[in-house]
Amino acid sequence: MIDTSLASMNMILMAWCLGIGTCWIGAMDNDKVKPVLGLPESEFLLTILPFGYTKGNISKGYRKSLEKLRKDIQ
Repeated sequence: MIDTSLASMNMILMAWCLGIGTCWIGAMDNDKVKPVLGLPESEFLLTILPFGYTKGNISKGYRKSLEKLRKDIQ
């Protein structure tokens, strides 16, 4: 589970670096999703990572500048 989580996070970060939107979907009913994806009951489904190009502007949120972070740490 740890290796899969790390691989998924790397995929998410790389996608955003390439301008491709994605998000971690972990809150799902595995028993209902597995048949839709054609997965056997014995498989463990950690997450679903949808990938696609975003429509419109995506908010970058509030980020402190590097200078502000340095001052806050000191």
